[in-house]
Amino acid sequence: TLGLARLHKKCRRVRLHLEESGPLDGAVVAMSPRHLEQIVLNLIINAADATANQGAVTVQVRVEDGAVILSVRDDGAGVAAAIEARLFEPFFTTKADGVGSGLGLAVSRRLAQAAGGTLRLAETSPAGSRFVLRLPAALEAA
Repeated sequence: TLGLARLHKKCRRVRLHLEESGPLDGAVVAMSPRHLEQIVLNLIINAADATANQGAVTVQVRVEDGAVILSVRDDGAGVAAAIEARLFEPFFTTKADGVGSGLGLAVSRRLAQAAGGTLRLAETSPAGSRFVLRLPAALEAA
């Protein structure tokens, strides 16, 4: 997914980093790879937008308490308090007309929930935001 993101026009000037926090034993989830890729790509592109397509975006993956946790952090301007409650509403967007559909976060959250997980805005400040995807770890197929 990071390779795909690097090819996206909004991500070409963004410094994109992957951090593995601790051993990733058990970092397997019961979710369609395409759905997982869609969620992660949506989060990365939104983060790139938040940095005006020229900042830094960090993707971190870790296994904790029977879950795989993926976070996407940007160094953009943060999410305004006035819109936080609406971020995951279908068709809600802060982008100009014709630039975004307002479906990325709504669809991503629904895909996460369908897999027994969650997607949330974990923190935001004038120094950036962090979204966290938490999915239950699954046993690898034998």
